[in-house]
Amino acid sequence: MKSLFIMMIFLSLMAQAQEQNGIQFEKDLSWQQVLKKAKADDKYIFVDCFATWCGPCKLMDKSVYPNEDVGTFFNDKFISVKVQMDTSKLDNDDTRKWYADAHQLQQQYRVMAFPSYLFFSPQGKIIHRGLGALRDTDFIKLGENALDPGKQYYTLLEGYRQGKKNYQGMGHLARKAKKIGDTTIANIIAYDYIDQYLSQLTDEELCTKENFEFVSDFPPLINSKENIFRLFYSQPDRVDKVMYTGYSDKFVRYVINKEEITGRLWQGKTPITNTPDWNKLNSFIKKKYNRNYAKSLVLSAQLSFYRRIENWEEYAKYRNIKIRQYPPKPGGGLAGDPWGLNSDAWDVFLHCKNENVLKKALAWSELSIILEQANPDVQVQYLDTKANLLYKLGRVEEAIEWENKAIELDTSIAKKKGQERGMLSEHDYYPNLAKMGKGKPTWEN
Repeated sequence: MKSLFIMMIFLSLMAQAQEQNGIQFEKDLSWQQVLKKAKADDKYIFVDCFATWCGPCKLMDKSVYPNEDVGTFFNDKFISVKVQMDTSKLDNDDTRKWYADAHQLQQQYRVMAFPSYLFFSPQGKIIHRGLGALRDTDFIKLGENALDPGKQYYTLLEGYRQGKKNYQGMGHLARKAKKIGDTTIANIIAYDYIDQYLSQLTDEELCTKENFEFVSDFPPLINSKENIFRLFYSQPDRVDKVMYTGYSDKFVRYVINKEEITGRLWQGKTPITNTPDWNKLNSFIKKKYNRNYAKSLVLSAQLSFYRRIENWEEYAKYRNIKIRQYPPKPGGGLAGDPWGLNSDAWDVFLHCKNENVLKKALAWSELSIILEQANPDVQVQYLDTKANLLYKLGRVEEAIEWENKAIELDTSIAKKKGQERGMLSEHDYYPNLAKMGKGKPTWEN
């Protein structure tokens, strides 16, 4: 008994020591008292805006805030306070006392995602913010930036609004605005930065990873008249050497599709016509750019168009054209060609009743199974797709056979991981099998 008592004391002391090593959050002060204390102590304020249901918030509480290095840095520089942004019946009196201040902070600083981090000067002026679960080193870096006038988000934003355009920091400011959700402000600053700075650079000056990563964050702001686009289009190897193979091609395709295709097919979410002149579109892009871009982009547009308007007959026709012109390659997991085939087959299964189209989708499903043989963890889903397509085609015995194969493979995979049953079988395959046995649809009518 004595040893148990000693152990309890030891564990209690250990817990206290861990808590003392981390960030010391103020627990008894109101927001007004926090502001007064910060001013009196000449310390910055860190506010952790969290919600009780937020997983990343709990991760920060468990893994980052108790960290000794994090505690040493923040306790020295900041007065820290946790503010609960949601409400629940389980809230204690201290939490309820913060309801009004929490609501004001949330509305004033548009705290819409959690965890959000707000930083204030000793005078109570908002200067910086952050968002999302971070590693301890990244969180300390966020705190360091909050103390640096050259990195403080709101300080830089105020300077920009006053006409102080520091092009060395504008890119950082635009990306920061986008990251924390100030999309309109981010686009305004990014457009200014592209138009007044990046577009004035020589090819040599433009060819940096930092510039290309910035462009990748704001692709809608780039048009085919920009020197950035010209560089990507005319010197793809030079660009890819800085980034990765295929980077320039992917970007060029995005811009061409945005400028030459989307606006000719859609007005918002409404198709301009259900019978586009594909030959005219192909000829236009081929003349302005080249044959390869015209061929592949128009085909992608055809697939996207007919999927969106749910013309599955036309969709299946062009899907088969794509398979012939660009034969699918094996493997690739969730990003590979087999996954794409399976996804397309599944969409047809869910939304189409045409027997001829369902048969074509079945062929895609069978091809995906063949191409993904080396990856059973992914292939198991393809077996289920085939079973459901067979069932919708009325081939019930075959459907049950393939659903059982999916269950057997899923169970085998689960047992290798020390589990009795696979999650897919538990939630999808067994219910599907039961419906097949009773003649009930496995799709929504």
